[in-house]
Amino acid sequence: MTDPGDPSSVGRARRHAAAWIGPIVVAGAGAAMAVWTWGTWPDIVIDFGRELYVPWRITQGEALYRDIAYFNGPLSPSINAVWFRVFGVGLRTLVVANLAILGLIVWMMFRLLERATDRFGATAGCLAFLTVFAFSQYNLNGNANYVCPYSHEISHGLALGLAGVTCAQRYGRSGALRWALVTGILVGMAFLTKAEFFVAALGSSSAAVSAAVRTRRSSLGHGAKCWMAFVAGLMVPPALAFVLLTRHMDVDVALRGLVGSWPWVLGSDAPTMRFFQVMGGWDDIGASLLSMTVWCGAYALVIIAAAGAAIATSRLRTRPALVSMVVFVGATAALAWAAFPGGGGEALAKTPQTSPIWSGFLRPLPVAMLGCAVIYLRRIRTQTGPSDREQCVAGIGLAALASLLLVKMLLNAHVEGYGFAHAAVATVVVIAVASSVLPAWVAARGGAAGVMRAVAAACLVIVIATHLRIAGYWEGSKTHRVAAGADAFRANPRAMIVNSAVAALQNLIPADGTVAVFPEGVMLNYLARRATSVPYVNFIPPELAIFGEGRMAAALQDHPPDYVLIVTRLTREYGPTFFGQDYGERLYEWISANYTPIRTIGGNPLSERRFGVLIARRSDVGGPSR
Repeated sequence: MTDPGDPSSVGRARRHAAAWIGPIVVAGAGAAMAVWTWGTWPDIVIDFGRELYVPWRITQGEALYRDIAYFNGPLSPSINAVWFRVFGVGLRTLVVANLAILGLIVWMMFRLLERATDRFGATAGCLAFLTVFAFSQYNLNGNANYVCPYSHEISHGLALGLAGVTCAQRYGRSGALRWALVTGILVGMAFLTKAEFFVAALGSSSAAVSAAVRTRRSSLGHGAKCWMAFVAGLMVPPALAFVLLTRHMDVDVALRGLVGSWPWVLGSDAPTMRFFQVMGGWDDIGASLLSMTVWCGAYALVIIAAAGAAIATSRLRTRPALVSMVVFVGATAALAWAAFPGGGGEALAKTPQTSPIWSGFLRPLPVAMLGCAVIYLRRIRTQTGPSDREQCVAGIGLAALASLLLVKMLLNAHVEGYGFAHAAVATVVVIAVASSVLPAWVAARGGAAGVMRAVAAACLVIVIATHLRIAGYWEGSKTHRVAAGADAFRANPRAMIVNSAVAALQNLIPADGTVAVFPEGVMLNYLARRATSVPYVNFIPPELAIFGEGRMAAALQDHPPDYVLIVTRLTREYGPTFFGQDYGERLYEWISANYTPIRTIGGNPLSERRFGVLIARRSDVGGPSR
């Protein structure tokens, strides 16, 4: 019990209470974001229907790769199928499970950042992650969040990558080989997700283990045992997955499933599509490098000005807290004016994407991550005790994880779309370093650390506020309810058409009937609880490149569905825009020859850009026309 009269006890009590301020602020922000965005996370047509349909079909006895064509590893759909079996099939089940995983991600991120920087940096970084990346969306399509991600391999892969670095840091603290073994197991599990997340997990865990061995100054024999334990653990999950897969399918099919996305990453045309080139900034390298250089210069000016102000104000005989507050208010006002030069209120009243702050402000992330890596690599040589060792291991592991995830958008780092998966960790690390390491560096040279923190906090406030404004714009458009019960969520006006289409499918097709949706829209299959007759769930350009249009057409001819739906899905991000005209011509010809249109809901997807659904019945199947 604390003695109020003992100054040392009072000091310890205050420090203990202060230690909880950061976690409480982060937890409160996460809860607020969950409540604010509740039910708006999935997209009604694109991607997320697959994340519901595939585990549902697994619970019905179908097997990945044998009955369901899948181009990632088996871990994520298998985990989701377990949630469905235990807690019931429904969107709500995945939402609750994913919120728990998100909480674990944030907890590990906070602990690692706290060791790599300090509590203030960890709090700032996690606030940015929760408010900018974890829940929000920044365009018409949903799924770019960790509650309903377009691919669960992202949330599962990131959790495994962070867990690997955490266990490597535990090994660095204790030297116990069991932590190296567990680190390897976690990386082996990441192999069963997506190629890029396995590479990130492998690289970051290996870097963290290397840093731990180096900072502990372990003997050659102990270091060898550490790496043997790591490699042994890494091999366990793939071996176990292979054994489990061979129980349901031939060895060659199981092997292809085990290697997941590697064949299409290395051997298909999908990665060369326009969408992936634009996302990475490779479509115009000169413009990408110019934008990166301009933004690097802008950030350098801010850092130099903040450092100069910190050194100058350290000589003032004024309360440091008061000076920091004044700097924070002034910097926030200046950044708000720069972000919205037309006037804050006027600019925010317009469509939010018109704000110039969104034109490449994350482009310097690769340069910033290089700087972060250099900071922690240099500290390996100067570390003097356990706390320095943990700082080096956590910092190097996080820097490696962030940098490897950033490769996919190396010249065009951005928030929207894939940014929540590939730019989030790098952004978080840079914010944490800018909020803690840079102020400490300035303080060591006689400057006022509080001033540097105030400028960093002002930047963070502006970034969060403006991103929340954009997210609010898009989430505010989701005013229509989709489905009911455990599958209910909110969507934009497309919901009315989807609800009508689902009702039509349930009326037209018996429970054991089949329907295929072109080019994308397996969400309709899931909501209507009607299976497709072929292994393929989507027919957009990446899937055509991965699986082959000829193979898809052959499967449809051998197992034609009772009904076919064509949904408005413009795929201009991949280059070709219209299904049946710009791509998928062979599939559309087969549909036209074998199916009779019976109903159109909304716009005609074959001739209009307005969203709609065309329902066609197989010509040799009888039934009502309405």
